[in-house]
Amino acid sequence: SRLLAIRSHFVSRLSEVDGCVINGSLESRLPGNVNVSLHHVEAEQMVIELDQRGVAASTCSAGMSLSSERVSEVVLAITGDNTRAKNAVRFSMGRGTKKRDIDYVITCIKQVIEKQKKVISN
Repeated sequence: SRLLAIRSHFVSRLSEVDGCVINGSLESRLPGNVNVSLHHVEAEQMVIELDQRGVAASTCSAGMSLSSERVSEVVLAITGDNTRAKNAVRFSMGRGTKKRDIDYVITCIKQVIEKQKKVISN
């Protein structure tokens, strides 16, 4: 129940992120998992930028091979949208995750999106 509350907080805060779409059902998933597609930043770039800020995220399942065309096969199967599957980022929460951690992640995601928008506009 604690993880469900943390995930609900994360989902609520994700509504503040421009171009963010949650992949999959919020009811039929593990309580410590959220998968999103971000329209303003490629998934690989988001993961790199988050890592530089101390946030761990992933672009695909742990068992996926490292190919040049990394696409979340699960998101592709769920949505049928190749672009959405290529821009999918997976976040996992666990025993130690707190609401302040989620708030920090949201701040970081917003920073990365703003940085990418500036790069594109220049």
